[in-house]
Amino acid sequence: MEFTIVIVAWNVRDLLQKCLKSIAKYGKGLRVVVVDNSSTDGTVEMIKKSFPQTNLIASQTNLGFAGGNNKILKQAKEGHFVLLNPDTEILPDTIEQLKSFIKKNPEYGLVGGKHINPDKSYQPSVRRFPTGKILLMLMYKIHRLIPFLPSLKKYFAKDLKINNVQKVEQLAGSYLVVNSKTIKKIGALDENFKIWFEDVDYCKRSHDAGLNNYYVPKTKIIHHGGQSFGQILNVKRQKKLNESIFYYAQKHLRFTDEKRLRSASLESILLARVAQILSWPFILKRQIFKN
Repeated sequence: MEFTIVIVAWNVRDLLQKCLKSIAKYGKGLRVVVVDNSSTDGTVEMIKKSFPQTNLIASQTNLGFAGGNNKILKQAKEGHFVLLNPDTEILPDTIEQLKSFIKKNPEYGLVGGKHINPDKSYQPSVRRFPTGKILLMLMYKIHRLIPFLPSLKKYFAKDLKINNVQKVEQLAGSYLVVNSKTIKKIGALDENFKIWFEDVDYCKRSHDAGLNNYYVPKTKIIHHGGQSFGQILNVKRQKKLNESIFYYAQKHLRFTDEKRLRSASLESILLARVAQILSWPFILKRQIFKN
């Protein structure tokens, strides 16, 4: 089986270095491609110096997650493609367990593995597809205020048997495996998603095409970035999140859902602004202690 690891990076040199070290140690013989989205932190120089065997695509512009991965996916003819975030690390048996599963289930649509935090604790990475109601709650950050709502518990797949292989709806883009047959059937990632929801859309398209998306817990990765997922979004990031939500709704939900979500945009941005102002004293305090 031919495997290619694809990593899209932007100004995450130190984390990417950890990721590439783990691949060099535990993924020997694999083709590795890094698409650098015009980083300014020395990422390209680090790769050339420390990992010369890596296939480097140094873009002059920021292509985003979808655009960066599509540099490889759109050229795919045969094989399996492991989309990895630069803030991940593979473990000793990550690839072997992945190969073992795929050998037994060659007709998969997408595959994702168990995510763990640096302290080895479990990190949730599986969800169900969002409804219009769920997307509205995400915009208003209701999931942070009242996470125990039944609809939110269902969306976040709180009933997932985390140690069992199972068919699921939504996998995380931080570790997502796709094969050339799936790409031929549903295409590459949608580059209209500039940030967020590219993976949600891809999983939905795979599911709607009648393919199976699998959660395979024995193929594990360490994911550093997941620990910061719960941080409050600033206004600029909230706007980008809203744009992705609107586009997802336009593609996969009813027109009335999209209309309702768009009408809530200003309110969600104002809430993000208030949250940003309230968080400034805590951010300043952290900076003082760091220095």
